[in-house]
Amino acid sequence: MAQKRKAQEAFGKSNAQLSAFAVARLAKQSKAAPSQASPPPLATAIGDEAYSNHADEHVDGGSESDYDHAIENVQGNVRSPKASSNMVLSAFDRTANNPDRKDGSVTVTIHNSQYVTCVGEYNLQVLQGLVTIYGAVVHPGSGLQKVYAPSTHALPSITARRDNTVICVSNVSSTMRKLDNLSPNFRNIWAAAPNTSQTFALLETAADDESQRILTQLEVDKTLQNVLTRLTVDAEGRA
Repeated sequence: MAQKRKAQEAFGKSNAQLSAFAVARLAKQSKAAPSQASPPPLATAIGDEAYSNHADEHVDGGSESDYDHAIENVQGNVRSPKASSNMVLSAFDRTANNPDRKDGSVTVTIHNSQYVTCVGEYNLQVLQGLVTIYGAVVHPGSGLQKVYAPSTHALPSITARRDNTVICVSNVSSTMRKLDNLSPNFRNIWAAAPNTSQTFALLETAADDESQRILTQLEVDKTLQNVLTRLTVDAEGRA
């Protein structure tokens, strides 16, 4: 049986020039093809690093890898404990106002734009005046408001919207603190140990935290501040 001939043997070598369309298509294909393999994603670069339990062994004195840049970025975004301890969490006149602590509750008088911040879980009651917290307007007719403020999240401030505003912060009966029995992720995120009755702590600065955790304050941008101001005016009209 005769062997099949190649197309070049059957028809001869073509000397015809390529059309302009064919040349453009070949140029487009060669441009689209990558000249070299693209570097692996950052997650792949980190995942391929061998774990040796010694961070210093990774440094070889050569060029920095994606892993090095990732570690630097993470460390740069972490607030140092010293910087966190200097953060002011409550602003009110202590010389003219000493919080009244009784039966685990705290009663404090704050004036317009002054604020108080607590960590933990607690009941908030406005006895006189008007406050905002978590974007909500609270007045004496609002009754008890339960607030959850774990240390893992930005802590909300109780901000007075009137002068001579009187608030009462008290303990709550809750089983939230028992979640630490399910996972270590829930440990040390409230104000005190589960076997104590105190469920919150009023903090003037982050350094007042007994557990020395890195705490942050919930920030409210200017747009939301304007909305809260309008809501406060409406609440004053109904009060």
